Amino acid sequence: MFGPELDGRHDNKRDLLGLVLKELNAEPSRSVMVGDREEDIAAGKANLCSTIGVTYGYGSQEEIVAASPDFICHHPAEILDLGNRLDS
Repeated sequence: MFGPELDGRHDNKRDLLGLVLKELNAEPSRSVMVGDREEDIAAGKANLCSTIGVTYGYGSQEEIVAASPDFICHHPAEILDLGNRLDS
């Protein structure tokens, strides 16, 4: 649905996330960017979203920690658990 275009448009994750939020009419304060690289966390922060860094993707745990996400999850199920705790 959303992603970089072959002509280079939307290669920047900050811009891409901004487009996604706009197109979906999503409120950044009620949105979460989940990512496995520093640029994912930076994109979420730049667009005023909460951020979850995950350590099971392409990036290293050190990269995620250095990016200072709001939360860090080591397994996909932890994201669901975190969402349930925050909704309570």
